Amino acid sequence: MICYELLGERSHLIMDDTGEGFIAATGTITNGTMSGELVSAGPHELQIHLALTIANDDQLANRPGTATRPR
Repeated sequence: MICYELLGERSHLIMDDTGEGFIAATGTITNGTMSGELVSAGPHELQIHLALTIANDDQLANRPGTATRPR
């Protein structure tokens, strides 16, 4: 799976990896409104594990400019 962040005419490689499952979200902001789509694949148990890992990742939670989540 290869993931890019697209900003204007520039792209930035976020991830280039292989695995048995993934959870990915895409989003665009147009006129101040964000729309997004969630895509996932792989065994259900692996998707649950990935979602919990992402939800409990302190590095992601403390990244400047990201929304905070209730603890």
